[in-house]
Amino acid sequence: MFLLVILGLLFFIIKQLRSEKERKERIQDELVKAEEAARKHKAYLTESIQIISKGVLEEQCGITEGCIRLKVLIENIAPHLLQHAELKVIQLMFDKTSHIPLLDDWKALSSLEKDKFLAEMSEVEKIYKSDVQSAAHFLLQYPFNQTQQ
Repeated sequence: MFLLVILGLLFFIIKQLRSEKERKERIQDELVKAEEAARKHKAYLTESIQIISKGVLEEQCGITEGCIRLKVLIENIAPHLLQHAELKVIQLMFDKTSHIPLLDDWKALSSLEKDKFLAEMSEVEKIYKSDVQSAAHFLLQYPFNQTQQ
C-alpha cells in the first residue's frame, strides 16, 4: 500500500514537472516571437524614416508632409530624438501645421480653403526648409540599429 502511494506521488510529481517544462518552453517560444516581431517593427520604422528623409531631400515629399510622417515614426522608435537639437524642427513644423486637415478632412475642403492652407504651408516651409533638410541628413546617418539609442 505504501509503495502505491509513493508511486502515485512520483507519477504526480513527474506529470507536474513535465507540465512546468512545457509551460516554460511555450513562454520562451512566445518571447522569441515577440522579440522577432519587435525587431521587424524597428526595421520597418527605420526604413520608413530613411525613405521619407530621402524623399524630403530629393523633393519627392513635401516638407510639411515629411515632418508629420517623420514625427510619428520617430515617436514610435526613439521619442527622445525629437528633443535632439538637429531634429527639433520636425516637432516645430508639426506644431505649426497640426491645425491643417488631413486625408478625408482635406478632401472635404473647398478649393478656397485648400489654397489658404497651401499658402500657409508654403510660408512655413520656406522658413524651415534648410533646417528640415539638415534633420533629414541627420536621420539618414543616425544609427537606429544600435541597441542603445
